[in-house]
Amino acid sequence: MNGSILTGALLTGITLIGMALAPASAARFSPDRPGIGASTGTVPKGRAMVEAGAELGGVLGAGAQLGLPGLSGRVGLARRVELRIAAPGVLIGLPGVVSATPWGLGVKLAGPAQAAVGWSLTPMARLPAPGSPDLAAALGADLGGTLSWGPGDWGAWGTGLVGGSAAAGLGGGAGGGLWYAPDTVGLYAHTGAQAAGGAARGFVGGGGWWVFAEDAQADIGVDVLPGEIAAAIVRVGVSVQR
Repeated sequence: MNGSILTGALLTGITLIGMALAPASAARFSPDRPGIGASTGTVPKGRAMVEAGAELGGVLGAGAQLGLPGLSGRVGLARRVELRIAAPGVLIGLPGVVSATPWGLGVKLAGPAQAAVGWSLTPMARLPAPGSPDLAAALGADLGGTLSWGPGDWGAWGTGLVGGSAAAGLGGGAGGGLWYAPDTVGLYAHTGAQAAGGAARGFVGGGGWWVFAEDAQADIGVDVLPGEIAAAIVRVGVSVQR
């Protein structure tokens, strides 16, 4: 696999796995970021959250690729149930070809926190972006699951995802730990692996987030993918709930 294809797979694949960083007790404001994935909390009924980010990934000696995931919208439908809509994003080679990522439509179902343990399931359908040249690659479905444990101002979590399209399968998992000061800042470290289109890679990384206003958070993180073709991805993002 060449460097540009590998970077594109990393930007899309690990983003889909996501980071389950929201503590099980976070009932009011529970972003899925860092990472566009699934925490163990949902948006309260009648409220909405928008999450957005940017990702810059590169392979040594093979250039870089900028990923701009589409806006992720989350709407609280009922207690512990939310609607999820992911708008198409773009992958931009530096220099290179611009390609689109698909629409996403699904729900998140979260269980009640029991003894500081929380869980969620997130089935999602992926739909082709307008003008997509490869419908088989863009049309698919994914199922993600997350389990978190947060007894205080620290915790641990694990998450997994399976799915894909008629053109290629997708699967992976990750786990890690976190520390946070409520409604202020937090730090995380994680590791995992993912396989997309027959290519499997492990990763390790970390980062943090900052709650800069009521129901508004910014985040930054770095993932490193060791191996014969080493790569790194820098991620920044924001989550706002109203």
